[in-house]
Amino acid sequence: MATVKKSVASFGSSPAMLALLFLALVLQNHVVKSQEPSCPTTLANLNVCVPFLVPGSGPADNPPSAECCNAVQAVKEDCICNTLQIASRLPTRCSLPVLNCSAN
Repeated sequence: MATVKKSVASFGSSPAMLALLFLALVLQNHVVKSQEPSCPTTLANLNVCVPFLVPGSGPADNPPSAECCNAVQAVKEDCICNTLQIASRLPTRCSLPVLNCSAN
């Protein structure tokens, strides 16, 4: 039994054990990065900004809340850009005239 304990203890300080520990740390880092919120999740969090987007509503004329600004900050640029491109194609895909929005 003492032989088994000695071999386990010596394995704990071996280069193989250190390599295994390093690999575990690297994999843990990748798992944490893959748990970042997805584009649909961060877009759904923008619901707090709706009052600041609707023309004619009181808040639309006021600066957005800190909660709204934090939600916008959490959305990655490519997520916002891709969503706007997809949204701009909706009228055509629904057999409606193309929107021509002018700056007011």
